[in-house]
Amino acid sequence: METPIDIDEVIERWDVPEEVRLALVFTGMVQGVGFRWTTQALARQSGVAGWVRNEDDGNVSCELQGTGAAVCDVLRGLRDQYADARSKYEMLRRLGLGFSVASCERRGCRDLGDSPQFEVRI
Repeated sequence: METPIDIDEVIERWDVPEEVRLALVFTGMVQGVGFRWTTQALARQSGVAGWVRNEDDGNVSCELQGTGAAVCDVLRGLRDQYADARSKYEMLRRLGLGFSVASCERRGCRDLGDSPQFEVRI
């Protein structure tokens, strides 16, 4: 398994004005804490398309497509909500829940039509 990447490194690399599509795998405490639904809400707020799903190994996979800045807004929101001491939720901070990015790969962008869609895949 690859060395996990800090989410701030991903944000620093991809906070760009052009369109990107990133395939990410999140590891850590990412199942059973509303991570997929939060990702969907943040993506929709930011106008980002894609999907998110739980994996059998306890990780969460997703693809995010939009401007790099919008994709990074989603990542910042996840970081601020779930990343250990930075979490705005006291319960999550007390439990020491957190996550890292197990992998991040740029993929070719798809034609989204007039409105970006983001779905939680089961």
